[in-house]
Amino acid sequence: MGFLSEFIAKVKTEASEFAQKVKNNETLNKVKDSVSSGLSTVKETISEKVDDVKNYFNKDENKVNLLDAVKKACDDKSITAEEVKEIDTLRTTLDLSDADIHSIHGEILRYVMKKVSDDKNVSPEDEKFVDEVTTNLKLNAEDVKEFKAELEKLKIEFASK
Repeated sequence: MGFLSEFIAKVKTEASEFAQKVKNNETLNKVKDSVSSGLSTVKETISEKVDDVKNYFNKDENKVNLLDAVKKACDDKSITAEEVKEIDTLRTTLDLSDADIHSIHGEILRYVMKKVSDDKNVSPEDEKFVDEVTTNLKLNAEDVKEFKAELEKLKIEFASK
């Protein structure tokens, strides 16, 4: 019976060791799955951050593109409904916020005032043009006030000459 007892003990030991290996393998699989999930999350986060950085640098380019479209629309000292629609579509497409738009208003102001002052006179048509710009570009009250103040300065300057 000694042989059988030894054999059973050995089988029990091997079975126990095998069960431990299976358990260790399950644990390793859980660890592997957890690490894999964590790496996927890290990869997604890095990808999002890279997109954020790209968007940050594209914002300046997008602002220039919008400014160019506004200048083109203002070239004839009038902004049509179609041009407003194109500018709005471009603004949406370029994903520019109100703050982004506000940041280029100074450049728009300078451009519009240059157009108005080209003939060294502020006509009623010029005033209408400035109203069109401020209304159609949806400028905030502060920017509208700034545009109107600049227009008044030009009127005074041209009246004194």
